[in-house]
Amino acid sequence: MGGFFPSFMADECLLHADSVNIGEGEPTWPVILEDLKNGGLKRMYKGGCSFDLSKMKVPRRDLFYRKTAYDWDEDLVQLTRGCLYNCAMCSVPAHMGQKIRYRPHRPGGRRNQPAQIRKRVSGRRHPFFHAAQNHGLRPRAA
Repeated sequence: MGGFFPSFMADECLLHADSVNIGEGEPTWPVILEDLKNGGLKRMYKGGCSFDLSKMKVPRRDLFYRKTAYDWDEDLVQLTRGCLYNCAMCSVPAHMGQKIRYRPHRPGGRRNQPAQIRKRVSGRRHPFFHAAQNHGLRPRAA
């Protein structure tokens, strides 16, 4: 398991899962897959909250498009991670860091993500969800 809830409630999640990833998954995912392949899956992996977004791979959205059981109608586009603020009700700084990290401008980077999203049968663009918590903090970068 991975994500916000497992990162904060790892012990509870381990009652229902063999392994938990705490923090971001990109640094740990290759290790998790290798450990699983070799039969040595650890109970916890710690991905932290400082992954360099310039190393983020372009998502293989086509994998979801082929699945008949995948029922989410929008595609996710992530441009930033982290937040400068530490609001009492928000888990973003604790999970993704107290510094805003931006995806770079490059092919496959943030500006081209919406262009990669499939078109509907009617020819209109498929809807997408902007999965960033801070679109307004630095308008030129967001």
